[in-house]
Amino acid sequence: MQGGVKTTWEWSYDDANNGRFRPYATDPYILLGVYVEVVANGAAGATLDLGTSIGGTQIATGIPIDVNGSFQFTFVKVEVAAAGYLYSTPSVAMADNSMIIRYTVMTNHATTRGLYVNTVGNARITNCTIESNGASDAVYISDVAETGNGFKISNSHIETMDPTNQKSVTCQSAYIGVPIYNSTFIGPFTNVSGLVHENSGIATVADTTTSIVVHHGCGYIPSAGHINVHPIEPLNNAASYYVDTIDIDHFTIHTNIDPGVDVDFAWSVVKTL
Repeated sequence: MQGGVKTTWEWSYDDANNGRFRPYATDPYILLGVYVEVVANGAAGATLDLGTSIGGTQIATGIPIDVNGSFQFTFVKVEVAAAGYLYSTPSVAMADNSMIIRYTVMTNHATTRGLYVNTVGNARITNCTIESNGASDAVYISDVAETGNGFKISNSHIETMDPTNQKSVTCQSAYIGVPIYNSTFIGPFTNVSGLVHENSGIATVADTTTSIVVHHGCGYIPSAGHINVHPIEPLNNAASYYVDTIDIDHFTIHTNIDPGVDVDFAWSVVKTL
């Protein structure tokens, strides 16, 4: 279940109009993936910047384009307003069609949630991935559904693409005993109690380090199974991550080696009902 239409596009480089391109003429969107294929390389040391403004670097900077091949890189999942463009800026003059940018986006309307629950019936939703876009909550539960209290969601992964600003679960009004079971969450909650979800947030393993101590603030020692950790951007040089040193206030997220860049992790502490 997705809070938007996810599509993959490609654009051949053209220096007209400041190297701009876009997937939609009218819809807002969030960038979910991107890589560059160089088919006619530039001079030694040539690089490419990608951004949301002319000459911008909001998405990525310093992408090598001085050899032919396909290049993946660390990037920012930017959100772009309706009719907005992405911009490609090479450090040297490049011929038209010398590069192909392939990218995946999702439409980013504020009301296209991953799941809108508005039923008094006994709906059963299980073993699902429920994800919103960057402008809406993953699950929205209406007062109608709360009054009926007949639905159940279980064994699912519930995630908003923007856990800093959006919610994994929002209820229209305060809801005690929300019937969501054995599920993981990326993103905070609004008007939710009874999940025995204790806390959530974003933690960063910084460049040149291999760990970050997280203050979970739950007031008890959660078991490893109650802690959910998920990188929300590429690990770069690192290949894996793990959690240890769990106590009443903290736990620690580790990467196997220095990632070489800042890596953000979404985390939550959830008890299984």
